[in-house]
Order: sequence, then structure tokens, then C-alpha cells
Amino acid sequence: IWAIVLFFWNEYYNIAQAGYVLSKGSIKTLIERFPSSESCLISGKYWKNDDFYLGKYLAELGVMPTDTRDRLGRGRFHLYTISQLAAPGNSELLSKYWRSSIFPVRQGLDCCHPLSITFRGSGKTPIYFYHYLLYNVHIHREAGRLGNVKSDTFTPTDEIWQQFVLDELGPNVNLSSITPKKFYNLWVDKLDSPSIFNKKLRALFGGDSDD
Repeated sequence: IWAIVLFFWNEYYNIAQAGYVLSKGSIKTLIERFPSSESCLISGKYWKNDDFYLGKYLAELGVMPTDTRDRLGRGRFHLYTISQLAAPGNSELLSKYWRSSIFPVRQGLDCCHPLSITFRGSGKTPIYFYHYLLYNVHIHREAGRLGNVKSDTFTPTDEIWQQFVLDELGPNVNLSSITPKKFYNLWVDKLDSPSIFNKKLRALFGGDSDD
């Protein structure tokens, strides 16, 4: 069984909110242990502790959780969002989880494996957003392609914005007349709204077109 490993009530188990992966062998073993609905119903008296009971009974059957971190200690299954993990200083938010986690929780740019499997999210929009960051932008260092590799050439900042204005308004524009507000509006006109951006992502990755 692969996921985040916690220790509680003298049992090792994988926390459900981060998701977990069960092998076919583990599932077969569970079915043999609980062959009927009745046997499942009497397996535990505490509601909403399915992850704890899963770890408890798998351990009794000789199936133990697996450490899925990479060689650098970066996790693949995550209880929190990318922003909560990537931004240092959220120790208060994570403190309750830290007390039960077998392995240390890392924060900052090295918090997560480049091809992480799960993050906490609500709704479809964060899922598409995370997919875009992880598998297209490659926000983490090891697999980074976009935004993480320094350019071989250096272009002064003034030259960059001036060229952008010339491309948008034509070569005869008076650059001294471009105020910060005008420059901002040029970018606004080029950017999609969040809803349109999400629709394009879903179309790109084969998702549905609903908001």
C-alpha cells in the first residue's frame, strides 16, 4: 500500500485525505478477510476512520505501508495543497499532521516529487491547475523545463517591455506615451479569464467543458 504513513493508536496506516494505492494482492487479501458486507460492518466501531482500520487489518494480514518518498525525501502523496507545501512558514497549519507522521514533512521548493501523484484539492478546477503546473510547467527543479532553466542570453528589462509594446501597437508608437496603466491593459487584453483558461486546459487534456 502506497501513501502517507501515520502512526496512531499503535497502528501504522495511510491517511485517506492524501489518497492511497492498493495492489491487486492487497485487495484480494482484504476480500478474503472480509468476504461479506456483514463482516465489514462489524470490523470497527468508530465512524470515519476507514483509513485507520484499513491499515490495522492489512497489518494483521502481513501487508505494511510503503515509504513512497524519493531518494531526496520528497513526497509523492500529499495531504495539503501545492501552495501550502511550497511556501515555507505554514508550520502551524501542518503541526497536527507532523505529530502523527512517520516521515518529516518538507516545505519549500523541495517539498514534492516532480511527478507527485496526489494533492489536496476541492473541485475540478484545482485538479486541472495542478496537472498543468506539474506536467507542463514542471515547477519543481529536477524535471523543470519551463521557468526553471536560465536563458543563455540576457535581455535588458526595458528592451523586453518596449518590444512587447511595439509588437502590440506597431512600430510607430511613441513609447514615452505608454503609462503603467496602458501597459497593464495591453496584458489584460491578451489574457484569458480564469473560466476561459480552465476550459482551454480541459479541452487540451481531454476533460469536459463545464466550469
